[in-house]
Amino acid sequence: MIKIHFQPPANSPEWDEWIHSCREKQEEHNRACTVGYAPVSELYRLTKMVFLKAFHGKCAYCESKIAADQHGSLDHYRPRAGVTENGVPLKVESGVEAHKGYYWLAYVWQNLLPTCQLCNEPNSKLTGGVLVGKRNEFPVKNFRAWNPGEEQMEDPLLLNPALCPDIRPHLRFEEDGFITPITDEGRTTVNLLGLNLRTELVMERARALK
Repeated sequence: MIKIHFQPPANSPEWDEWIHSCREKQEEHNRACTVGYAPVSELYRLTKMVFLKAFHGKCAYCESKIAADQHGSLDHYRPRAGVTENGVPLKVESGVEAHKGYYWLAYVWQNLLPTCQLCNEPNSKLTGGVLVGKRNEFPVKNFRAWNPGEEQMEDPLLLNPALCPDIRPHLRFEEDGFITPITDEGRTTVNLLGLNLRTELVMERARALK
């Protein structure tokens, strides 16, 4: 994981049209979520290609290459449809109402990241049987946002390479390819995504460092 300075494409009618469509879709999405229905849109296809180019064709979290024919996806940094903690749907203290997710950020490009299958989908492949993967996990310190605008008061524990000012205070990359977490944010990120459990990924980091 490295810091990425993402900039929207300049002088791109296609991007401008996509942003306009997203604003309209977000309004529709917000209305739908209030009645418990959230339609899926094809608007993410353009953004996936734009983001892959900005991230050099790599997963935002582990930096594995995402080929054109490889299964990759756009991850919602803050999940758009429900939030889980250790795989269990998050609910209010009464245990009645489940978190609806950060639905108001579903079509906000700052909340999107290109990811590989192993980082985004819960799995135990290549990790010695340990289940890892982000999907709807979004750990935070203390306060949790439940309503639009409240996310500004959150203190996320998952690092975002496009939003974090600097990754280096949180993670130290060792010569053997392993990552040593320095902060709670670094530790949570490494453990949630299994960044030290995938042997080939560790070996690739070691080769890159050499």
